[in-house]
Amino acid sequence: MPEVCLGAPQKDHVRASGGLGVKSPSTVDNGALLCARHHELKTREGRTWRPRILEWIDRQARLRGG
Repeated sequence: MPEVCLGAPQKDHVRASGGLGVKSPSTVDNGALLCARHHELKTREGRTWRPRILEWIDRQARLRGG
């Protein structure tokens, strides 16, 4: 993600909750640790960043044999 990391690490639920007003599941394939700046950026620009973060999570799972 662009810019330098800023702020404490925060767990981000990457997959959308489908507009149900609840958080999506806290599972390995749905979590990313983002700094506060990047968490806010992903929240604000989810259509751009969510697919990229999910691609990264999936790539990491394949590398681990998952």
